[in-house]
Amino acid sequence: MNSNAKHPIVVIKWYDFTKWLLERIDTFPKNQRFIFGQRLADRALDILEILVGAIQR
Repeated sequence: MNSNAKHPIVVIKWYDFTKWLLERIDTFPKNQRFIFGQRLADRALDILEILVGAIQR
């Protein structure tokens, strides 16, 4: 995501963090990826969705 004046910095930073986190989750051992990794990914994407929804209001 490119830095753009119309997007709050928190959304840009969280997007970058989520992208990094999802890449790290892919390296988890299989048993951890599908239990712990899925929960982490779900929460990170939920927060990103909330932030995007907040800027669209």
